[in-house]
Amino acid sequence: MLLIENLEICFDDGRDVVRAVNGISFELLSGESLAIIGESGSGKTVSALSILDLVPPSGKVVRGRMLYRGKDLRQLPREHLSRIRGDKIAMVCQSPLSCLCPVFTVRSHLTSILRRLYPEMGRLSRYHKILELVKATGLMEERNVLSSYPFELSGGLAQKVQIAMAIAGRPDVLIVDEPTSDLDVVSQGQVLGILRDLRDRLGFSIVLITHNVAIAHPLCDKVIVMKEGRIVEEGSTLNTLTNPQTDYTRRLIEASRLLSWSSPV
Repeated sequence: MLLIENLEICFDDGRDVVRAVNGISFELLSGESLAIIGESGSGKTVSALSILDLVPPSGKVVRGRMLYRGKDLRQLPREHLSRIRGDKIAMVCQSPLSCLCPVFTVRSHLTSILRRLYPEMGRLSRYHKILELVKATGLMEERNVLSSYPFELSGGLAQKVQIAMAIAGRPDVLIVDEPTSDLDVVSQGQVLGILRDLRDRLGFSIVLITHNVAIAHPLCDKVIVMKEGRIVEEGSTLNTLTNPQTDYTRRLIEASRLLSWSSPV
């Protein structure tokens, strides 16, 4: 489904050039879930952003191939890449409240994404699709959620809205960046449960970006651990978290035990 080979990303602030990602490679099979784990600044988020051509302006992919179903995303015309981005490869961003437009309701957000993905869809079909999305993400149980504005939502509800928007196009790959970092314990469990259920029902693959080892355990089949732009360890989730091979991975696991609401091991 997705193959990353020798990816290298640099940032230039006008004075220094910093290599944020240094030659990483990984693959994602159909229906598989992969966690990219590391502390802040390890290069995990910018690696995921590069897949969607969303690296910040000061950064640049200087080397590597990114193959989606055998097609190199770096070689595709921008128009073709735009059709893949948000449709076949979608993303749920960190800090959901800051990713939603404050002057539009939840209904408006979902209507907008459906109009872009399905311009031929009629008003009635769009209405039923919106109901399908809010039901699939647990929003149907919330009173008046469709008429609510982002500032009226909790962090957990805003994250569910983001997930509903991301799955609107039935993506092949869903990139999820720190989905529980701003959420309370109850909302964390709900969001992870929704992601796991949607993956199993819709069959998409997941790339989970996180510093919290604990949330990788129930959701992902395999993990890669990043430090300073490099992969320092990789393997199945269970083997890596129960028998880590590097001190860095051991410290990440210990930090998750201390700070997370549950421990994976």
